[in-house]
Amino acid sequence: MTGKLSDFLFLFRFPLLIAHLALLFVGYYIGRGPNTLSSTKLIMVFSYFLALIAVNIINELFDTKSDSLNKTKDFILHTGKIKKRNIIILLCLIIFSSLLISFLTSFQLFVLCIIALILSFLYTNPFLSFKSIPPLDIIINISGCALLCITVGYHIAGGDILKIIPLSLPYLFLIGGLYLATTVPDIPSDRKAKVITTGVLFGKKKTLIMGTFFIVLSVIFSKEILTFVINSITLLVFIFAIIKPSQKSIRRTFIIPTALYTFAMGALYWQFLIFIILSLLFLNYYYKKNFNKSYP
Repeated sequence: MTGKLSDFLFLFRFPLLIAHLALLFVGYYIGRGPNTLSSTKLIMVFSYFLALIAVNIINELFDTKSDSLNKTKDFILHTGKIKKRNIIILLCLIIFSSLLISFLTSFQLFVLCIIALILSFLYTNPFLSFKSIPPLDIIINISGCALLCITVGYHIAGGDILKIIPLSLPYLFLIGGLYLATTVPDIPSDRKAKVITTGVLFGKKKTLIMGTFFIVLSVIFSKEILTFVINSITLLVFIFAIIKPSQKSIRRTFIIPTALYTFAMGALYWQFLIFIILSLLFLNYYYKKNFNKSYP
């Protein structure tokens, strides 16, 4: 295979993996799972982790055009370091492994993995491209990014997944707001690629206002003290971004709450913390070697 091992690992998009696993552990936290995960629970997490890797690879395969136009992002596929054929082979192996492991451990988890993969395909496939159909882009992110990850974590903790929606409302609204904020920095490249996201459709200011409305709802529905504190901090960051909509202030709207939830879950679950540390060490190494800068 062409491409170094580190290039293939970078393809997995560890920042997104960390954020999605943080949501998984939010679900586990809601389900009051024990702080140390058993080997069976870790295997279940690993199966969905593989599904998340597959989702990220699918996203990069279909998003090559807009990613290459976005100078603020560091993606690898458009650089030609790895052949697309090799990526597709790797993707098939990862999907097969995820579905096999999940099927052998929990049929419900198996179904959730399939749903995640289908939603990813619908979201980025250029022939359907739900990413380019507001408000389907918001719905897919809330359901596919937030609800699925939280549901998986809640299931792994032993909770009844039919009860998860009312419990996850503050996090669903939070992700809705964060997603809207993430579309704002991408407006120039998405316009060039003719991708009509919510950010492109409504523009910077209106999108940030809509995102703030979602964050207000996330605060209102917060029942846990931890959730209320982090979502309230997020609301302040959003208000500041509306008042002073610079690139830095807008990026803080989704970077700060993601970091807060990530390290909160890492503090609660040491096995996840180890993964965070190893991921950050790898990213720092890769960025210094390939982009001549530190991460983050």
